[in-house]
Amino acid sequence: MDITQFNFWAKDHILDDSRFDNNGYIITENSYNYGIIAKIFEDHWNNYYAKYKNILDILRPNADKEVHKVIDCANHNLGSSVYVCPKCKTKEDIPFSLVNMLDKCDDGDDSYPPRFDCQICDGIMTPLYYKNYKGKVYEYKED
Repeated sequence: MDITQFNFWAKDHILDDSRFDNNGYIITENSYNYGIIAKIFEDHWNNYYAKYKNILDILRPNADKEVHKVIDCANHNLGSSVYVCPKCKTKEDIPFSLVNMLDKCDDGDDSYPPRFDCQICDGIMTPLYYKNYKGKVYEYKED
């Protein structure tokens, strides 16, 4: 599911219109430029985990690892890939952790890197350079 498909799904399932920007896209970040859920985990997880560690380690042994994946998902400090729209030349930084997560979820054709719909035009954004989790390198060459 790409971001546009997600937004259509969200518009049908989220009743609070204040959760969408003027263009109809879901607002996923708060004033700290983190995802809202990631920010909640970042603010509270360590105390919660310390308090319930013995129980969580038995019932959900991967909980700490998985929560830290959520916290790091939109973290630009971990690096990002520069994506470009070949049609309108818009460039955007996409966090590595998000690109890698989507890449691993897609068991389709790996002859193409993870791509995103351009939010400016109807083009498809592609990375200038990306090395996937299998080691395959993709490089965008302008015409």
